[in-house]
Amino acid sequence: MQRILGSGQLGIEAQITTADTGIDLTTSTWLRNSAGVTASVLTSFELPENQSLQIDGTAGSLRVDRPFTPGTDGSVFVITRSDGSIEEHRIQGANCYALMIGAFVDAVRGSTPWPRASADVLSTIGLCESIADAGRNKK
Repeated sequence: MQRILGSGQLGIEAQITTADTGIDLTTSTWLRNSAGVTASVLTSFELPENQSLQIDGTAGSLRVDRPFTPGTDGSVFVITRSDGSIEEHRIQGANCYALMIGAFVDAVRGSTPWPRASADVLSTIGLCESIADAGRNKK
C-alpha cells in the first residue's frame, strides 16, 4: 500500500472496535495522500474471512482473491481495463507459512538477504501505529 500512496504525509481516518480485553477486533481505515490517491482497509477477527486486494485507477482495476495466503490451491487475479477487456491470471499455490519460515531461517543464517529492507518494515510498523492512534483518538 505504501508503494502506491508514497512516503509522504497521509491523512488517516480509522474506526476501531475493541473487545472488553482491549484487543482490536475490527479496524476500518481510510488513507489519503497529498495527490488525492486514497486507500481503504478493513481488517477483522469478527467478520467472516474474506481476504482480497482491489486496486482501482483510471486505466482499470486489479482484483486478487486471497493475495497474502492463497494456500496450496492457488488463486486468480483479474485485470479489468477501462475498455472493458478482462485478463485472468492464475497464481500457483504453495504452503505460504512454510515459505515464510524458510525465508526467515535463510536470512538469519545469512544465505539470502532479508525479504524486506529494515526501512520498509519500520515504515509499515509506523503506518500501523498511526492507524491505531487515529482510531483511538476518534472515540
